[in-house]
Amino acid sequence: MKRLHFQQDPNDLGQIHDALLEAGLEPERVEGLGKNIWITIDEADKAAVQEIIEAHVPVPHVDHRIAIIDGMGIAKKDKDALKELFGVVSEPIVEEA
Repeated sequence: MKRLHFQQDPNDLGQIHDALLEAGLEPERVEGLGKNIWITIDEADKAAVQEIIEAHVPVPHVDHRIAIIDGMGIAKKDKDALKELFGVVSEPIVEEA
């Protein structure tokens, strides 16, 4: 196994991992930080991995729960409360006094 380094900005590691699996490649690890990507895989697969990285265009994730809540025609305060309830925000919403 060899740890290969690539740079791709923007990137989505989950989508890269899925693309590798779809191509019949079996990475041991897919890691990243910012534009840096490290893939631990059989060295014989390096050219195929390079092609996948070069072709990678991340597809934005859509949280349909947010779209539904936003389309409900209710006040922003109530929308924020619903988003918190459904866990689609990372921090609890604090009401301003």
